[in-house]
Amino acid sequence: MWKLTPLTSRAMPKLPLAAAATTTRSFQSKTFQDHVQTATMSDRTEQILAGGRHLFPLLPKAFAGVKQIGVVGWGSQAPAQAQNLRDSLKGTDIRVKVGLRSNSSSLPKARAAGFTEESNTLGDQNDVLAESDLVLLLISDAASVSSYKDIFARLKPGATLGLSHGYLLGHLDSVGEAFPPSINVVMVAPKGMGPSVRRLYVQAAQNNGGTAGINASVAVHQDVNGRATDHALGWSVALGSPYSFPTTLGEEYKSDIYGERGVLLGGVYGLIEALFRHYVHQGKSPAEAFHDAADSLTGPLNTLISHHGLLAVYDAFEGADKEAFEAAYTSAYHPSREVLEEIYDEVASGNEIRSVNMAVDRQARGFPMLATLEHRWMWKLGDELRRSRDASKLKLHPTTAGMYVAMMMAQIDVLLSHNHGYSEIANESVIEATDSLNPFMHARGVAYMVDNCSMTARLGTRKWAPRFDYTLTEQALSVGGDSKTPLEKKELLAKFTSHRIHDVLNTCLKLRPDGKTIHYSAERIIGNGSFGVVFQATIEETNEVVAIKKVLQDKRFKNREMQIMRQLQHDNIVQLKHCFYCNGEKPDELYLNLVMEYIPDTLYGVARQLQRSKQLMPIVLVKLYIYQICRALGYTHSMGICHRDIKPQNLLLNPTTHVVKICDFGRYIECRVFPLHVSPSAKMLQKNEPNVSYICSRYYRAPELIFGATDYSTAIDVWSLGCVFGELLLGSPLFPGESGVDQLVEIIKVLGTPTRDQIEAMNPNYTEFQFPQIQAHPWSKVFRSRTPPEAIDLIAKMLEYDPIKRIKPLEAAAHPFFDELRQDPSISPLVLPQNVPPPVLFDFTWQELKSVDVATRDILVPKHARTATNWPDVVGAEAGGGGGGPPPVDAPADSEQRE
Repeated sequence: MWKLTPLTSRAMPKLPLAAAATTTRSFQSKTFQDHVQTATMSDRTEQILAGGRHLFPLLPKAFAGVKQIGVVGWGSQAPAQAQNLRDSLKGTDIRVKVGLRSNSSSLPKARAAGFTEESNTLGDQNDVLAESDLVLLLISDAASVSSYKDIFARLKPGATLGLSHGYLLGHLDSVGEAFPPSINVVMVAPKGMGPSVRRLYVQAAQNNGGTAGINASVAVHQDVNGRATDHALGWSVALGSPYSFPTTLGEEYKSDIYGERGVLLGGVYGLIEALFRHYVHQGKSPAEAFHDAADSLTGPLNTLISHHGLLAVYDAFEGADKEAFEAAYTSAYHPSREVLEEIYDEVASGNEIRSVNMAVDRQARGFPMLATLEHRWMWKLGDELRRSRDASKLKLHPTTAGMYVAMMMAQIDVLLSHNHGYSEIANESVIEATDSLNPFMHARGVAYMVDNCSMTARLGTRKWAPRFDYTLTEQALSVGGDSKTPLEKKELLAKFTSHRIHDVLNTCLKLRPDGKTIHYSAERIIGNGSFGVVFQATIEETNEVVAIKKVLQDKRFKNREMQIMRQLQHDNIVQLKHCFYCNGEKPDELYLNLVMEYIPDTLYGVARQLQRSKQLMPIVLVKLYIYQICRALGYTHSMGICHRDIKPQNLLLNPTTHVVKICDFGRYIECRVFPLHVSPSAKMLQKNEPNVSYICSRYYRAPELIFGATDYSTAIDVWSLGCVFGELLLGSPLFPGESGVDQLVEIIKVLGTPTRDQIEAMNPNYTEFQFPQIQAHPWSKVFRSRTPPEAIDLIAKMLEYDPIKRIKPLEAAAHPFFDELRQDPSISPLVLPQNVPPPVLFDFTWQELKSVDVATRDILVPKHARTATNWPDVVGAEAGGGGGGPPPVDAPADSEQRE
């Protein structure tokens, strides 16, 4: 499973300050005070620190007095935090050292991440505790509870103890103990899982900083030397946190443990089970009940809240649906709050922490802590339904929405009554649910959501979900369960619509990192080569199937394939959806993952199937496929981009819709005996700029490339297209050379020996070379007798020795061979195998049509297909009106890889 944020960027928002607001949460930093912003949230303000790589030069000052940062543990957070700190502090005198037990199974993993005994960046846990000035204790809750006394005894006076969770404070409070008075105690709690903390840090580094990252809550619990706040904020900045929010250690553990037992995990789990039975009891089919109870909540409802907040849900309903929402809200609010008040009391009193500790003790005595989720029929049904779920058919359900929003509001009000910070309330009640947890359930069910969390969260969910289920069933969903009067219901709704949380959410939603986390599940390898690997994968939030191309990234250069694909938007070019980076097994390995639309087959695969069955491709399909490739090449060539490896394997084909798309703008292997050199394939050609000639697969390689030309043009793609065209007509390669020289021989057998002028047009350096004189073979004898003469005429225009004389792609698309495709379907419809309707063929872009003359344009867009987008606008653009075309393409960056 991968998690990623799309590679986009936006500026940090400027936050307004309301004069009447009261500042309740603030940072007092000697190092970062000039970078602290004030966020207005309803009637309060909170001071937050906007992070970024531009603050890294301040880290030595923030870590004054720190010679070594010790990272103890290697669980979820420790690998990410240790590596981020190391990278952020590179070039300083501050060492980051990992401390593990001498028999730890994580030692090889730490070494693989670049922490070694030889470099004094990996050592025994006890030694690291004793010698470090800042100790990040990133072990499990259970381990911290069982070993804190020994840990405290090893810390040197004046050291700073860093935690990423307040659980240990909760335990100390419950047993009447405290942290040693001689140390600083701080917390930085990233609001996401460890792997995401590392992955988004790397992404930000590759994306000129950006704002990719995981926000963090920061607390200073104990400051004995005046350095604790700077140590905490420096830690958060070094982790790559886009925003750091102030909290207290006590408020963090209470809101965190309470929130996961509430609406984040336990509450939503119990609610969905109650709603499912309720809908079945009403007479819905089990499938309908599951969609309305679970899929509606984790799908469209979750998306609406994530993007627009809670009030937008209420505003989305009208008439009877709004009345149903109101009835559900007013019936569910008080039962939800009843359970949530009890949960908060249990957490604040220490009972819930003691319950977790006792469960750990029972496991040590041989009693399993966790019951298996999803054994119930409802969740097994959900697993079956997800495989065929159509996301476009999922609708908001007013009862589901009303009860879920009521539970969120009840959780918010409990936290408000205990004076928690607004940003913390928004995160622990809404944002973490919509952006992090619910997408897991939507993708694979409740167990996948719950059991990807900490042991503390997993235990709490199993304990409290049944309470929510029972209470809501009895008090909200049973006849007569809701005894509120109409006036009481009206007042409850009025409190909801005027609630201050709506203003808070408006601010907090702007302070999320750019992009949104998307989860991918890789299913199988569909391509493998020296360039890397291509996986078929599924986007877990939507069940959309995609292809992910994973390639090793040279950190010295930008990836040209990514740069080019970002510029290309065309129906016949595979679409780039997202990009993300991930680390390899070696410390310095970085991989770029290109997420593209998934197309089930290639032209090569379909042609091979026909060849095995000794059949030729129907001429109508040859027309359809070659026409679409002409369109794609016309588009790329109009932007100055040459693909340089057109071949059937790089032409994706959906056999059901007959849509063809060009892919693989990436890498080929240049092998000049030794060593192997990997170079990008597609390129924006520049006049008089040398290019490599050993490019393009052999059967489809233009003769100027065989002659060693380096100043070639996009005409090499047209030659390749002609070879593909001929292969579809013949059922086998047109020029099947066994080597570079033999390839030229195969070409000469058909086209005859090139003249001196033709050789000079291909490569002037070969004008004195002598070739055997062979006469050209008539094209009509190369192909079968039933081959249409228009096809032969077009292929002859594509396969000219002189690159300048080769037909241009869109001129080829206007050739009479394709006239059948342009016929008015109301008069003479195009008939395809199995009577499949043809794909859209005439939605030309501004970029395409501006590159051809008016006569060609008249042919390309038949009168029956002319629209406001593909016809009048272009004429207006030529007349000086602009035409609404796309912006000019940016010039390649200076650091682009050169040949």
